[in-house]
Amino acid sequence: QQAEPGDFTGGVGDLHTLHLEILEQTLMQCILEEHLWHHSETLQLDAAEQMLDDVDDPYFS
Repeated sequence: QQAEPGDFTGGVGDLHTLHLEILEQTLMQCILEEHLWHHSETLQLDAAEQMLDDVDDPYFS
């Protein structure tokens, strides 16, 4: 649902500013989630490799 410029005091200028703020917050959120996801993925890989190292089985060598 689109907001009408008249919904905001000051009209189009404020609407533009609001859109920029929302865009900026969304971008920061995406960057943060991406960073955390990569971080947790790295931790999981390390844990998996450690588990493989702990297994004394030729199959895992």
